[in-house]
Amino acid sequence: YNVTVYSSSIGLLNALGEATISDLDFEDIEHDKTIANIQASFTGGVTLTGGGTSNAVFYPLIDDGLIGYSTLGAGALDINSSFNMPPCIQMHYLVNKIFDFAGFEYNSTFLDSNEFKNIYMDSSTNNEYSVLTEYGDVVAHPSADYTIPNNGAFNDLIHDTETADANNLHNTTTGVYTAPADNLEVSATCSLFVDNSNSSARTIQIRLVHNSSAANQAPSTIIHTQVIPGNASNVQVFAFANVMINSGETIKFTVGTTGVGLSIEDLFAVGGQTLRSRYYFYTNTRSDGGYIFQHNRRDVKLADIIKDLTKMFNLIIEPNEFNGNRLNIEPYDDYIAGGVEHNWSDKVDRSEMTQQMFSLPSKLLFAMAKDDDDYYLKLYENIVGKEYGSQEVLIDAQTDVVEEIRLDVFAPTAVVDMHPDFEEISVITSSEDGVVFERFSNAPRLLFKNYATHNASLGIFDQFNSLYQGTFGAQVTPYATAHQYEDTTSALVPAHSDLTFGSVGALFAALSSIPTNTFYNKYWFNYIQERYVNLSHLLKVRINLKPKDISKFIFADRVRIDNQVYRVNSI
Repeated sequence: YNVTVYSSSIGLLNALGEATISDLDFEDIEHDKTIANIQASFTGGVTLTGGGTSNAVFYPLIDDGLIGYSTLGAGALDINSSFNMPPCIQMHYLVNKIFDFAGFEYNSTFLDSNEFKNIYMDSSTNNEYSVLTEYGDVVAHPSADYTIPNNGAFNDLIHDTETADANNLHNTTTGVYTAPADNLEVSATCSLFVDNSNSSARTIQIRLVHNSSAANQAPSTIIHTQVIPGNASNVQVFAFANVMINSGETIKFTVGTTGVGLSIEDLFAVGGQTLRSRYYFYTNTRSDGGYIFQHNRRDVKLADIIKDLTKMFNLIIEPNEFNGNRLNIEPYDDYIAGGVEHNWSDKVDRSEMTQQMFSLPSKLLFAMAKDDDDYYLKLYENIVGKEYGSQEVLIDAQTDVVEEIRLDVFAPTAVVDMHPDFEEISVITSSEDGVVFERFSNAPRLLFKNYATHNASLGIFDQFNSLYQGTFGAQVTPYATAHQYEDTTSALVPAHSDLTFGSVGALFAALSSIPTNTFYNKYWFNYIQERYVNLSHLLKVRINLKPKDISKFIFADRVRIDNQVYRVNSI
């Protein structure tokens, strides 16, 4: 029998081809980004738009270099929740999506373990939650001048002539805008030119009315108040607000005045230019956590994610005995633990046996993907003289060859003690001088979902104040951390896991203990000892195997030939 035994990981990678994260469907984890969901993600699951909950999304606090620290009172973290709580996706969920996309299945105690389910991938610090949607803008103006009623109430602002409304989202009879989908961020803007026919000043107020029964939604609030001088003409009144709305919800402008005499002009000419009153509903963004992850990581290749997982955890992949599209996947140590020994001494064709010394490198380098724009990763390398999270293994070999095992996708994340009053957190930031910090499109990072939550006053400074519907303010205290370590820095012990190849010590953070279960120590050490340290030669031999021998063999098995035990490199 001339038999070639190969790993079906090749078939999986071929099936994935050039596909990227943008090719995956994340509709099953759509959810409203409310403070309730963000806080629920710390220890449990978010409430999904389609019903039920999911722990596939996690919103930890991550510093983009721009988190501030107030020393007033008990102190506070000054954060922008749009930037500093990015959605992160569970790797177990993502791996399942990748296998489904490729038409493969897997058996894996490791991939289904609680530890692997506790690992998440970030969505980049350089992006807000918002991305472009397919919905067009609404622009409308009144068909004629009209007087604002002075009836002690707010009256609907209705512009009955549209100049843009490709998706028919605005009603010209009622002035109502209706959301076509969930999780839409709408910039509602009105620009009015107001006349005051009375000699006394009048006050005009603009209110944005949001019709929603959902929790934590923006209330109907006055968004602008302005005094119009007596006998004034063509006074521009400008008002805007940003609001997150869901499918079927409505928003509209209403206007009120303190007295008679105010009117809104349709248009007037000045300096050869025609100006007119208008309102706009810019519906150009959506803010679902899964959608944002898909958008921000759209260029990451699915095959590269699988390759990186095999490198990090030294995974062995074999086809299932009964189904070639169902793969058995385990780390090397777990895999070989299931092997047995075969004595094939009497099956050897001794006329075709050759031995050769195995070519060894002088050094092995295990390293994460590079992210040269990251300030702390560069600083660490300058201080320590090696890459953050890397591991070097020196081998007694007379050669200058260095063998490198480097990740293609996932870079390490520095854990930094930013302030003594607060828990150490992951910092992903760029800086040329260590003084001015900037957000940037960082390479993907893997983070443990740390179960503990921490308390501190959070001062929120959002570009879109309505992102958390006005409820996520200075009185909100819990936040969750996520970084390379399995537990919070104040609770670490040596047995905890570390999502880097080599230990980085306590250069940037005060650790209660330095975990020793790095990728190298936990998943690679025994393999390296066997493959590079104890291995002296490679035996090539022709063996007459029967079908029974082949059907019972797996690469976890050992083979005994003439009282010497071997691991099979290839058949």
